[in-house]
Amino acid sequence: MAGARFTDSVLQAAFEDCDKGNANDDASYGATSCKTNCKLGGYCGDGAKNGTEGCDLGTNNGKTYGASSCGYDCKPGARCGDSILNGNELCDDGSTNGTAGSNCTATCTIKPYCGDGLINGAEKCDNAQFSSDTAYGGCTNKCEFGPLCGDGTPDDPYEECDDGTLANTGSYDGCTNKCDFGPRCGDAEVQAGDGEICDNGFNDDVYKENATSCGPLCMPPAYCGDGTVQSGFELCDAGSANNDDTYEGCSTSCDWGPFCGDGTIDASGSEKCDDGLDNVPYAPESGGCSYECDAAPYCGDGVRNGPEQCDLPGGNNGDYGTCNTDCTLAARCGDKVKQGTEECDDGPSGSPDCTLACKRRQVAK
Repeated sequence: MAGARFTDSVLQAAFEDCDKGNANDDASYGATSCKTNCKLGGYCGDGAKNGTEGCDLGTNNGKTYGASSCGYDCKPGARCGDSILNGNELCDDGSTNGTAGSNCTATCTIKPYCGDGLINGAEKCDNAQFSSDTAYGGCTNKCEFGPLCGDGTPDDPYEECDDGTLANTGSYDGCTNKCDFGPRCGDAEVQAGDGEICDNGFNDDVYKENATSCGPLCMPPAYCGDGTVQSGFELCDAGSANNDDTYEGCSTSCDWGPFCGDGTIDASGSEKCDDGLDNVPYAPESGGCSYECDAAPYCGDGVRNGPEQCDLPGGNNGDYGTCNTDCTLAARCGDKVKQGTEECDDGPSGSPDCTLACKRRQVAK
């Protein structure tokens, strides 16, 4: 290669990287630059930091990530804090990463926050985008529980009751941990250990009509056999003495037992008759039944009763001075009617002219 020389503007490939002749300049920079020794000038990608380059990793430019990375332009490469979302970064707020005003950490991960789906710090819950301020059993957008069983407030229609988490123990007349009513008067179950005698679910019966009847406070209502007559339900109530066979007593259904006037002749023999409502104090003729369920007095029984004027033991034939068949007085002295052998008849008191025996008085001369 005799005669070859530097800066002759002819590239001697075996000895030179470049040759721009008189334009060769040790201060030149760039991919087409050439130094006075015919070596390439500095350029981005040569692996050496030159000129205004911030970095130069040669062939690794643009292929790395982090604080020591370098881009294709020989400026600091992709890294957390460059305000560009790179690689696996979840966020990048630039120089504010990790500060109080940024939602991004110094490592470009998202700071925990209400709505990230994770329970952090003082959060009680976090349903991310599914948060709701009104959904029962849900989580609010402030990461606090919404209405739910145990918050001490009954939430209709989801809850029957709510006394709070500590009080929802399922005790009698209390609330369960599912916010349902606990055992209580009105649940149709008899809680004998809590003082209930009965429980049909309604417990508003005023009288025991059947075995399931129950009164307020799960106590038995008034009933046949309690010794007190319940007007509208009972005719009588003798308590434990109620008996279906006692004459003129009270039956086990609190109706009157056999009695004179019930229309049935009692089998015990204490009654001779019983016409029920047709029993009478007096009958116009034989065959009536009295209020004592014996033969009723009547005209012709030889005893003056009721409206009778007379009733003779030997019979009533209407003869003078006796009794008519209808138990009225027959013709007689004193009836103010002169008849038969009477000389006069001025009534039962007589008169100055007529004696009580219906004879004329003698007039003194």
